[in-house]
Amino acid sequence: KFYVQFEVARRHHKIQDHPFPMRTRRRPVSLVAVWAAVWIHSAIIRVASVSPWQNPELPVTTRVEDLISQLTLEEKVSLLQVGQPAVDRLELPGYNFGRECERGDTSGPKGTAFPSGLALASSFDQKLVYDVAFATAVEVRANVNVHTAAGGIFGASCYGPVSNLVKDSRWGRTNEMIGGEDPTLGRIMSRAFTWGIQARPAAQQTHLRMISTIAKHLNAYAGPEGYGYTFDTHTKRFNVNAHLTEREYREFFLPAFRGAAEANVSGYMASYSAVTLTDRPSMSNNTPASANPFLLQNLVRDELGVHGYILSDAGAVAFAGEVEIAPGPFHESNRTFGHGYASSPEDAAIKCLEAGLDLELTCCGEPTVYPTIMGSIQRGQINESYVDRSLRNTLPFRFELGQLDPEADKDQNPYNQLGDSNVSAPWMLELAATASAKSIVLLKNIDGTLPLAMRPKQTICMVGPNANSTAAQMGGYVQQNPPYITTPYSALSRMIDGVRLIPGCNTTACTDLHVPDLSDCDVFVAVLGLTNHAGAPKEGAACGCPYGDAVEGECCDRQDVSLPGQQSELLARITTAGRGVKPVVLVTINAGMLDLAHANADPRVGAIVNLPYLGMESGTAAARVLLGDVNPGGRLPLTYYTDIHAALGSLGDSYSMHPNPSTGMGGKTYRYTDAPVIWPFGYGLSYTSFRYSGIAVSPSGPIAPCTPFNVTVRLQNTGTRVGDEVAQLYLSIHNASVIVPKRQLVSFQRRTLAPQEEAMVTFTVVPDDRSVMRAPDFVDVVEAGVLSVFVGGSSDPKVTPGVHAAVSVVGQTVQVAQCPGGRSYHGVAGSLDAARWAPTGRFPHWP
Repeated sequence: KFYVQFEVARRHHKIQDHPFPMRTRRRPVSLVAVWAAVWIHSAIIRVASVSPWQNPELPVTTRVEDLISQLTLEEKVSLLQVGQPAVDRLELPGYNFGRECERGDTSGPKGTAFPSGLALASSFDQKLVYDVAFATAVEVRANVNVHTAAGGIFGASCYGPVSNLVKDSRWGRTNEMIGGEDPTLGRIMSRAFTWGIQARPAAQQTHLRMISTIAKHLNAYAGPEGYGYTFDTHTKRFNVNAHLTEREYREFFLPAFRGAAEANVSGYMASYSAVTLTDRPSMSNNTPASANPFLLQNLVRDELGVHGYILSDAGAVAFAGEVEIAPGPFHESNRTFGHGYASSPEDAAIKCLEAGLDLELTCCGEPTVYPTIMGSIQRGQINESYVDRSLRNTLPFRFELGQLDPEADKDQNPYNQLGDSNVSAPWMLELAATASAKSIVLLKNIDGTLPLAMRPKQTICMVGPNANSTAAQMGGYVQQNPPYITTPYSALSRMIDGVRLIPGCNTTACTDLHVPDLSDCDVFVAVLGLTNHAGAPKEGAACGCPYGDAVEGECCDRQDVSLPGQQSELLARITTAGRGVKPVVLVTINAGMLDLAHANADPRVGAIVNLPYLGMESGTAAARVLLGDVNPGGRLPLTYYTDIHAALGSLGDSYSMHPNPSTGMGGKTYRYTDAPVIWPFGYGLSYTSFRYSGIAVSPSGPIAPCTPFNVTVRLQNTGTRVGDEVAQLYLSIHNASVIVPKRQLVSFQRRTLAPQEEAMVTFTVVPDDRSVMRAPDFVDVVEAGVLSVFVGGSSDPKVTPGVHAAVSVVGQTVQVAQCPGGRSYHGVAGSLDAARWAPTGRFPHWP
């Protein structure tokens, strides 16, 4: 036992000599030897007095089990909160599992405001997403280290990516969604973000994490939030019950969360919504996500293989039942919220813990109910083993983050070296500018209206309430204290002379139109659209929308997708002043679609540019695009319907994605809709032009179900400018045994080409890409039939011509899992150089 204790002491305290070396003859005892013996003995005593959970030499699982064994029931239950309190008796410090990290360190005291999730989706650039996520992780850990050194509670566990998909872009939270309306885009981007934010660049310290992260909000969750002013009678936020089939659930809402799982996500946040599977109500029938064993056990643990932690959205445990909340920041009067799935707060806590929800998140006056678990255990209503299970899911991350290591070991943790110099560092600001520019979408450009032609002494009138509004640039869940925020006006006026600001309205709601004489304007740039902020006393709150449809954000859905207030009248006055002679450019700031059909059809509006909440560098990116310093290459991650009300009906509990002949309602998103559109999913223009040709499929001829095949096309920049093209590959599966999309995105590549340059672009299509979910067990299978392949610049061949091919699949139906290499991750690698951020050069490489 002594030698075991000594070996631990030697390894921990770097003791070099054995306490009893073999000697053949006695030698005089020196004072040095006496001192060494005393020092060694004291080291042994120290090690012997340290609990195994405090010993970094032991496996994490051993440390976790030892810590759980020393906790009392009351202490265990206290650790079921996202904000875990300290256990002073054991010298266990507190920890915070809650930090918003979707686009930078949103929860930090300062940091970089990167583009919104939907903007990153618009980039169609998974390497860019990886880089933004990695920069976010560095910034988070740096801010956490500074906060902890000042006596604050350590907490390096993030929320992000936001992996929900958009079934209807009137939903207020559209701007947060990293996959737009497409499950393949969501899966690829969620995977890239998770890989980036959980990168471990300290290759020699593979047992340590920089941060952990969860994807949110797990479930079919896509609104409604509520309309108008903070939780009025239309509010559905806390008791949405999504009705859909299990096939729709698995095909549309689950893949993005699967993408995060493929990148080893640490866990998930369960959403507010409940799910009713209309074809399998016995599996889920108005069952809230936080209390749904089908979701938290069958899908997350068993199918996706995620064995980390699952936490609730704020207050969602209480909302599994029904609870009355006093007036607070989210509502004006006493209101009763919830699903009514549980009969009491105690019952809600039991149902959620048994279902597999590890941590309860509360805020903003919502009740905390997990503490009632202690009494329920004492009354025999639930077994203590469920609490232990949750702790086994959460505590390992605290050890892997290095929080519970001895102080001497913390000094050796490379991630603890990050500090203030790693927050909004120059390379982060450069990345924010690059990401913003890559996320801009050019929707219209007649006769080279853009880039703007610079003429001597011309006056460029920048008109509109969003032209110089810093709040309008930002979007939701963004860092509130970035180093600076640029607006289109501030950036353009800094770059060139002769720029005049005409707000036209005092706020984005535009209820007070006031337009001066415009006759001295030579060029018009109208900056209109929406905002994620209320522009009133409630501005900046998570929920607050006094201006109704001018605001899209959390708790703020839109009933009307027209330009808000008198913005359309403002645009009309601009086009009238332009007389069809002076250039008119419309810049819109929005995430969810706007009805821009009239502006698109009006020849007096020469160009339309979309800025989907680009963050602190929004203005710089917009100005560089207007001047031609940047050639836009972003693409729409949403469908812009000609009439969204006719196409999708009301924004309600119906989450059905497929066409419904019995109701006459068409399908949702480009995958199923037949509704007319202004612009299709994947659409975007450039200042140059591209041509697709020479499509080839290899192997040629019929293939077996398990055989992957390559699709190669020749892509040429036929214009005069360097530009980016997003080559998109879509499949249509014919003769399927179940309902399938009309067309579905399989893969994409964003390529930069010089004028007249050609490139061969190759996609590999694996069995998983062309599989269908077999009825009734929903196993992924590959069937015989004909595949139509389309490669082009959007999802609609009629709008953006591309090239076509057909592939025949012959043979018996095969499960994807039985195909060698049947699943493909369409992987991503980071592009940043670790030496640019490592404070001591200790990170030579990272995957």
